[in-house]
Amino acid sequence: MAEQVPALGTGWRRLDGWLCRRSYRQAIALYDRYAAGPPAAPEWVVGCVAAAVFGLAVRLGLAVCLTLGGWLCTRHFPSLNVIPGLVLCGGAVFLWPRAPRISRYAAALDRAEAPDLYALAGRIAAALGAPAPHVIHVDDRFGADVVTHGPLRRRHLILGIPLLAALTPPHRVALLAVQLARFRTRDLLHGPFIGGTDATLEALTAVLTPGPARTPRAAHDTRIVAASMGASIGTGGLGLNLNGGLVWISELVWMPVATVLRSGLTVLRLCGAALVRPTAHRTEYFSDAVAAAVAGTASTIDVLDAMLSAEVLVPRLRALARANQPTSAWPDATGQILADGDERVHRRRSSARREISPLGTRLPLGLRASMLASRPDTPPALTLDHTDNRRIDENLAHHYRQTARDLANGSPLG
Repeated sequence: MAEQVPALGTGWRRLDGWLCRRSYRQAIALYDRYAAGPPAAPEWVVGCVAAAVFGLAVRLGLAVCLTLGGWLCTRHFPSLNVIPGLVLCGGAVFLWPRAPRISRYAAALDRAEAPDLYALAGRIAAALGAPAPHVIHVDDRFGADVVTHGPLRRRHLILGIPLLAALTPPHRVALLAVQLARFRTRDLLHGPFIGGTDATLEALTAVLTPGPARTPRAAHDTRIVAASMGASIGTGGLGLNLNGGLVWISELVWMPVATVLRSGLTVLRLCGAALVRPTAHRTEYFSDAVAAAVAGTASTIDVLDAMLSAEVLVPRLRALARANQPTSAWPDATGQILADGDERVHRRRSSARREISPLGTRLPLGLRASMLASRPDTPPALTLDHTDNRRIDENLAHHYRQTARDLANGSPLG
């Protein structure tokens, strides 16, 4: 089966393939470098400094656009200066770097609603030497994440109910440890200067990317030409709408300019990812090592492999939900899937090939699990007893029932 090469916007499939292979080789070289010695805390290097300077320049440029737009809107008001002023203000607001947003489908848990889960998160954060989350959210994803959101940099822990319900008590400790450990080192790459810059470049690239009906190839399709130019094709011939034709022609003239600008933005994103990727991978490896020291190496590897087995595990959970099996039977299904060691190794290798992107810096789950598996095994320093685990299940019983009902009805996970 031929390897699928993701489209990166360069316009040349061979170049896209070369960039993907280069990113994979860089990730493997970083894996070999960090596997040779003990994990070290990430620190500021040339790549991070360059990314911070570029992120600051982007923010200053957008601030200048916002200031200039406000000045044009108020100068000789009312006048035609309002139009470019509004364009500059709107563009600056639209492109301003922002932290990742929390899904509107994620439900925030009150401390009175889930006191035992908050207590467990606080214990694990203290053992990690990381700050505790301000708010814990639950949603219907088979995964988990942490987000630093808002001007006050409030910390949010997001847990997927399907994943949480399918884990045993040691695995739950490992899941929270893996996520909360990122609060210890996350500010380096997601601080006020670096974080969100790539999202701004991605949004600007999307604005400059033409739709499928606005490409040179579409100019040879009479149906697309007729629809774009406001024409009607029939027995009466081709009747043209002047306004539609001018818009279509102006788009064709603008396309070469947009292609040049889009290529420059893609080069910036590629260079930024190549500079930041070593620190990003080092941060992930260090966070996993810290989490394994608290939750145990074996449980931490199992959690990473469980998230990696979503394509196999979710259908199993869906079958249990349709058979009216209680959620207490879900951890047994997870254990059965994790018992196949050969499949776990295969999924790790596939993850490394599939998840590495020239435009991304996130470390694949497969490489993270393989790195922990290559290190000496450490016992857990913190455990969750069955009484506290049962109380957590009681606090989240409503969310468990809703998730089981959604799985039984065939609803896709978020």
